[in-house]
Amino acid sequence: MDTGRRWVLTYPGAPGAHERQQTAVVEYRGGVGPQGHALCTDESGRIQVEITEDGFAHLIAWADLPDPQTPIHAEPLA
Repeated sequence: MDTGRRWVLTYPGAPGAHERQQTAVVEYRGGVGPQGHALCTDESGRIQVEITEDGFAHLIAWADLPDPQTPIHAEPLA
């Protein structure tokens, strides 16, 4: 697990809706999620996500974002 990493999450929206994708930046702040991967949060703490080593994101809490209907992708930021 790489501490101090920042990730951008991409929320694709409803399949076939052709909506603009929403994004959020999260950062590893310590701890692990229920599946043993890095637990990351956004600056406000409203979005909590567990990110696997291959960039798949498991949402734990997502506040005011719509309930994702497709997998969330996490891309590391430099």
